[in-house]
Amino acid sequence: MKKISYCLLFGIAVLHGCGSGSDGSPKNLTSQTGHSESPAPKRVTLGKVTPTIVVSSIKLPANRLFRPNAQVQKEINTIVKRTNEYRKAKGLPTLKLDDNLSAYASIRAREAAQKFAHQRPNGKRFSDPSVFKEWDVIGENIAGGKRTGDETATQWKKSPPHYKNMLGKDYTRIGVGYFYAPEEKYRFYWTQFFGGDKTQTIYDLITPIDANDVENAVGKRTRYNSKHQLTVSAPTHKGKQVIQLDGHSISLQPMNDHDWSYQTIGEVASDDGVPEAYVNVGQAFNPEKTSQLRAHYQGKAIGDVGQHSRTLADMSAEVDFNAKRKTLSLKLSNSKMSKGLSGAYHNKPNLDFSDQLTWNSTRQHFESRTGTARLYGDKAQELGGQFKRNVNRESYRGAYAGKRTK
Repeated sequence: MKKISYCLLFGIAVLHGCGSGSDGSPKNLTSQTGHSESPAPKRVTLGKVTPTIVVSSIKLPANRLFRPNAQVQKEINTIVKRTNEYRKAKGLPTLKLDDNLSAYASIRAREAAQKFAHQRPNGKRFSDPSVFKEWDVIGENIAGGKRTGDETATQWKKSPPHYKNMLGKDYTRIGVGYFYAPEEKYRFYWTQFFGGDKTQTIYDLITPIDANDVENAVGKRTRYNSKHQLTVSAPTHKGKQVIQLDGHSISLQPMNDHDWSYQTIGEVASDDGVPEAYVNVGQAFNPEKTSQLRAHYQGKAIGDVGQHSRTLADMSAEVDFNAKRKTLSLKLSNSKMSKGLSGAYHNKPNLDFSDQLTWNSTRQHFESRTGTARLYGDKAQELGGQFKRNVNRESYRGAYAGKRTK
């Protein structure tokens, strides 16, 4: 039988803060970091190349939040410890800290800074069925105004309705969330979310990742020979060279499959396979202003739509680089999209597109409103880049790489 505790069913008294802490508090644990590209490589003379790793902006999978940092986690653990001490004193079993419930608790702590109530800012109750995949018993405590987990646990204990909720006999798991909002009334916002064995929300925590993490992981697995050709040392899994990170993976296209020598492209994904970012790796060719190049490139593109379907396409590009004109004409064609993230691919003509990129001498790459590209190899033998567009109000983004054909 599904159950919301008596205290919550009739509305727990909202616990307001009665004090404040210093500004040296834990900061927001759900902030997202990431940047669109690596710093522009230094300009070099004609014929020289620079090892370059370009990482797109990182987008979390839907309903995922970054795990709290060590300082915040310490305070969360204190709340769990104090709650279990209170329960043991009453002869009740202890609760297990749960990532799934903590993710929702983190969202509710953030929402409490906007609307300090058990009603969400969207007007729905915290217990609205749309939040849960399944549930049997749930409960929630909210607090504001105290900086530490110990102070907050004591604050709840001193409030009869909140204390009663902490002692719920049907609970087996607990989630704790924190949000720091220095401009809001109570500044420090905490949420406890309780659940039974079957309670599961649509949210979850994920290990933080940023572009530097990706760059460092790829950099350790790549090397270049005297001819500036790239080698990636990583195990092969399902036709990709895979580099594992904590809670994430980087899947690089095997260069031999595409006859590439100086570069490759890849996808950064969560541990359950949701695309988060794209990466270009290789020896970037940095032409001088006086360089002249007219070349055609052909290759492949990978990507995703809305993080729910993967895409493949053919890539072709024309580069016209001289004293008067420095442009790249890009075309993606024969586009295909998978059914879900791992299903069969089918033709998707509306993903085909053309783009005109111009040279940015400061950043040493071609760019447009929706993408960037670089030349690779000591004689610009290859080309690679990234794109980000909108298709039917969904994000369509990815990376491409190609080889000079003439």
